[in-house]
Amino acid sequence: MASPFDPSVLERPGPLIEGRMAVITVGGGGIGAATAALFALHGAHLVIADIDEALSAATVAQVSTDGPPPERCRWSPAGPLTKSE
Repeated sequence: MASPFDPSVLERPGPLIEGRMAVITVGGGGIGAATAALFALHGAHLVIADIDEALSAATVAQVSTDGPPPERCRWSPAGPLTKSE
C-alpha cells in the first residue's frame, strides 16, 4: 500500500503552515533546527527555544526569511521562557 504522504511537499514553499505560529523547543540543533528551517520555508512565524542561547541564535540566523524574524528565547531555570535581547 502506498503512503498517503507526498514527500515532495517538503521541497516546495507554499501555504502549508503560512502565517501560523510555531514554538520549536530544543531548536538549537539537530531535529529542532531542521524543523525550524522547514517551518520557515513554509511561512510559519517561529519562536526558537534552546537552553544554549548561542545555538538558538545560530538557528535564527540560518532560518531568517523575508518575513518577521524568528524570536530567540532561552530557558530560565527559575521560571518560564524569557525573550533574549
